[in-house]
Amino acid sequence: MFSLNHFVQKLTHQKNWRFIAITLIVTTLAIACNTTKTTTTTSETVIAPEPGTVVWARYRDSDTLDPHKSTSPLSRQIIDQIYDTLLAFDDQGKIQPNLAKEWSVNDNGQEYTFKLNENIKCHDGTTFDAKAVKFTIDRAINPETQNSTKDSWGPIETVEVVDDLTVKVKMAEAFSPFPRFLADPYSSMICPSAIQTYNEKFGIDGAIGTGPFKFVEWTQGEQLVLEPNPDYKNYGRTVDNSGTPYINK
Repeated sequence: MFSLNHFVQKLTHQKNWRFIAITLIVTTLAIACNTTKTTTTTSETVIAPEPGTVVWARYRDSDTLDPHKSTSPLSRQIIDQIYDTLLAFDDQGKIQPNLAKEWSVNDNGQEYTFKLNENIKCHDGTTFDAKAVKFTIDRAINPETQNSTKDSWGPIETVEVVDDLTVKVKMAEAFSPFPRFLADPYSSMICPSAIQTYNEKFGIDGAIGTGPFKFVEWTQGEQLVLEPNPDYKNYGRTVDNSGTPYINK
């Protein structure tokens, strides 16, 4: 797991790093900005923190913000903020619902069914539904995508849209690691409109997901700017804040 403290300590003990100033909103820092409580003799008042700007200097830039093209852990840090996953890990490392509010697997372990939460919005206002899940998985396992994590998706044969909120994934054989991978940032769900908007420049010129932060701009080698997603709903993360992060950018 990425540790910001370890990361900073590592940087301070190494020379000649090329720093990149990145104005970045990160969910992990939003935890630190969580609700502050002040207690009086008669009642407890909850005070929301003032939003601010987080500037994060990193030793290297991301390679791409396309989850299916990236091979860099530095990109994963940003991908995890822009996109969301079908499932998520709780604070004990166990799988829990996220974009998918429930899921099941048949007796032979070859067929997974996922039921999505309602009214999930992409950053551009389009709806994230079962078709978007199928689009993401089909793209991820397509050999033409040249996805470095293709094998992690397992031996998928078909992805079927049952209805607007239900997706069925059929495997050639049982693949038990599948649910855990669906909680990993490299399985991030992509909004189809992102490809329609940016085409082959998706992940470089822009990115569209359903995560807590929206892409604003990226000047490679200089800065990458994100801002809060006002429509964000925290379905499965292990923080108290269930909505928009307490940071401006």
